[in-house]
Amino acid sequence: MTSVSLKATDTNEEFALLHAWLRERLLPLWANEGYDAVSRRFEEALPFPGHIKAPLNYRVMVQARQIATFARADLSGAFPGGGAIASDAFDNMLRRYYRVDGADGWVFSLTPLGAVSDPKRDLYAHAFVVYACAWMYGLSGAQRYRDIAAETLSVIDRIFAAGDDGYVSEAGSAVDLRQQNPHMHLLEAVLALFSFSRDQADLDRASYLVALMRKRLISCYGVVLEDFNAQWQPTAETGRNVVEPGHQFEWAWLLTEYARLSGTAPAQEKGPMLKFAWENGTDRLQGKVSDLVLEDGSACSTGSRVWPQTEALRVLSHERGGGWFDDNAFLVRLMRRLRLRHCPENLGGGWYDRLDEHDQPTVSLMPASTLYHISGAIFDSAACYDTSPNR
Repeated sequence: MTSVSLKATDTNEEFALLHAWLRERLLPLWANEGYDAVSRRFEEALPFPGHIKAPLNYRVMVQARQIATFARADLSGAFPGGGAIASDAFDNMLRRYYRVDGADGWVFSLTPLGAVSDPKRDLYAHAFVVYACAWMYGLSGAQRYRDIAAETLSVIDRIFAAGDDGYVSEAGSAVDLRQQNPHMHLLEAVLALFSFSRDQADLDRASYLVALMRKRLISCYGVVLEDFNAQWQPTAETGRNVVEPGHQFEWAWLLTEYARLSGTAPAQEKGPMLKFAWENGTDRLQGKVSDLVLEDGSACSTGSRVWPQTEALRVLSHERGGGWFDDNAFLVRLMRRLRLRHCPENLGGGWYDRLDEHDQPTVSLMPASTLYHISGAIFDSAACYDTSPNR
């Protein structure tokens, strides 16, 4: 398909609108309505304007994601003072979630009144605690955040380690489920940690996770699969496993970061991931990234979520002009659709997390966990665009 011709400056203009929205609407909303200064915790979700807030349990994963986001926002200059909110929330998270029930590690969630609602130990959540520590350490330089990250990584080794390779998704569960997603976010966390610490141990762990990806997570189609059994075998027959295009984009970005930080060539697996996601997981005319496709490339979802759009924005912004991708038209459509359909002005800095095939919302609230995806993509893409007033 041939895309319409758009000037390169159109991408700058679209990105400038996204960046301004981040600074002026998104971060202020989630620093005010999205943060309870009395309870010193971030909200799990916000209702749409005019709707009543529903009581929800508070997951440690969400607290950690929001802490990292506001630390990054302060560090980047996009939201001065964000670090103070993040610091306050971090202290509360440490006090409320870490070993609060007497067992090793971080509990999964609390009730609105602060009691433990789910005591399980979840690898995905622990990865984000390390991620929050990394950005708090990067912002403040305080050794305590390095120490808490190191202790959490030690917990991961103690309670999640599988007998062969990698980690189980839930410690002590009767179901020995292996998933790519927590391994991917653990890689993201230790790369962020290494970017500030320059500790070889952090880079060594990242190297281990990249090697694990290569050994266990890639299918014969050259893509990262989602779920595996205790023997690291995919849960469906070959060709029928679910593939998330957003995760292919996300892995490709992390492999780029790993190469940059380690001084090595990009992993050869990056190319097939990007090719698959681009060819099978995007609608070029709409500027949309699909939620799910099957391993053989056939479609199995017609709607869209916010986060795959942002993961495509981040990696494709950096890949642009690199030899295989130079589709400014798609990037303009992607950013415009993200801004106008998923994040319309009437939500005041919020978003429709899920849209159906007709771009109609299918959810009744704004999950806070999505903030990390949107803000992270905008932070990481900023170097690729000229947003200066005199461009």
